[in-house]
Amino acid sequence: ALVDPAFGARKRGEDLLQLAHYQRMLEAAGLAAPDGRYGGIVGVEQQVVWYDLDAPIWKTPSSTGQMKWRSTMARYDFEFDFRLDIIAVAESSRSDPGVEPLVVPVRIGECDECPWWDICRPQLEAGSGDVSLLPRIGWRQWKMHRDRGVADRGELAALDPPTARLVAAGVEVPTLQSLVEEMPPETPVGDLRAVWRRRSQLTRLEEEGVGTVGALRELDARTAAYAGAGSSALPDQIDAARAWLGAEPVYRRRGVHSVDVPRGDVEVDVDMENVEEGVYLWGALVTDRAGAGIAEPGYHAFVTWDPLTPEAETDNGLRFWRWLVGLREVARGRRLSFRCYCYNEAAENTYLRRLGQAAGISEEIEEFIASDDWVDMLRVFTSQFITGTSSGLKKVAPLSGFSWPVDEPDGGESMIRYDVAVGLEVGDAAAARDWLLTYNRGDVEATLALREWLDRHGDAVAPLESIDADFSA
Repeated sequence: ALVDPAFGARKRGEDLLQLAHYQRMLEAAGLAAPDGRYGGIVGVEQQVVWYDLDAPIWKTPSSTGQMKWRSTMARYDFEFDFRLDIIAVAESSRSDPGVEPLVVPVRIGECDECPWWDICRPQLEAGSGDVSLLPRIGWRQWKMHRDRGVADRGELAALDPPTARLVAAGVEVPTLQSLVEEMPPETPVGDLRAVWRRRSQLTRLEEEGVGTVGALRELDARTAAYAGAGSSALPDQIDAARAWLGAEPVYRRRGVHSVDVPRGDVEVDVDMENVEEGVYLWGALVTDRAGAGIAEPGYHAFVTWDPLTPEAETDNGLRFWRWLVGLREVARGRRLSFRCYCYNEAAENTYLRRLGQAAGISEEIEEFIASDDWVDMLRVFTSQFITGTSSGLKKVAPLSGFSWPVDEPDGGESMIRYDVAVGLEVGDAAAARDWLLTYNRGDVEATLALREWLDRHGDAVAPLESIDADFSA
């Protein structure tokens, strides 16, 4: 190997720990090289970058309290041994309840695939449930709550939303409360401008209705303890906990008095199905709300079962795109409003842009994505409603009474069916293709069903404020 001055070697911890894992596997098999521990990574430049796994390149804590430089191998051995200890103690605690586990469970994205989930889940769901069961609370957020004595959804729900909004806005509530301890309670908060330089914080207090020193003192101390912890999501987390504990499956968010659902004379619901190689199916459901007769209502599938080469993906995608923009232009020509809907635009936008690059129509794609004609129903839902659980389509569409026309409607099952549909696995290809088309049709029908329900019944959904009294101290 030679030094190439045109490139720099970046060290990513996860990649190098993976190399260390391979090194230990080679050693266990008696196949490791005898002259040092080296591993190579092929980057996007198609160059092999070599790393000395024994070089001390990681600064980590030590038992002395000081930081110490360690090699990738040393760091790997520590992390791996710690995980073995966790497993060993966990096994012991199953047979002896008196043995305390080394760590407590925290819900993360990988839990559903973990063989220990059946062990952890009952612990997490005990009582009002661990805070990590709420959406978008990972380990860091969980630790932030745990460090402040908030371990479950009930304790989180009991925090004070007005104080949380102030803390999330950067108001140093505990410091301000200490500052005004000796002041008369009727003193206006505005008078603190003479002694508190961060005047925007005082303005924020007044906007929240905290107009006097007495009102400032009454702000919840337990919630104020989150000040400075990077807790910008705290108000939403409190609301999610309350929504989950509430009697209703869904609530209108704070301040949402009238639900707004964008509608069109001509509506198209879109959902795509993909595998690692790309998109093989664009499904569209046409609803002619104006009765204009400019398109055949119902489900339209643009699919290819051929080997999914870049060319095949682009050709199929262009068939869908030309049909969609053609329908849009006809609607505009008839002076009819046009809306196209998806659920979670991140996926569709990614593959639309990929199509744009492959077919040389990126400007067309970007204009469409940026227009009001393209509506993300996930954003429509989450900006106005809260459930305290997942906002995925499979979770929220049943609120409208919708159910999928296939068994096990999920992405993992669709991957298995696709392999059969294109002959990569043995099975009934025709049945697999029919299942995939029916599954995709269910997704677009679910989006329409949810939209109709929100438009007709959204205003009747209980506001979150209606259950605040249930959590007052």
